[in-house]
Amino acid sequence: EAKPMYVPQKEDVVSVDRTAHRSSAWQYFGIHKKALNSSWVVCLKCYKWVSRHDNNTTNMRYHLKSAHGIDLSSEGKE
Repeated sequence: EAKPMYVPQKEDVVSVDRTAHRSSAWQYFGIHKKALNSSWVVCLKCYKWVSRHDNNTTNMRYHLKSAHGIDLSSEGKE
């Protein structure tokens, strides 16, 4: 699935219910209102699109570490 072409705006991003997901990475990501069924999420720190290919959080974790210095590697693998 191709990355959405529009730039995410803060007011269009919905936080994700953390209790519905095992990974703590979700506290840093939201879902864009126009892309609710997409495999793309939005970083809540920089508002960039990040792929969650195959519904895992690997790309999300990589983005957090490389772009923001947040390392979640001590958390168990999914």
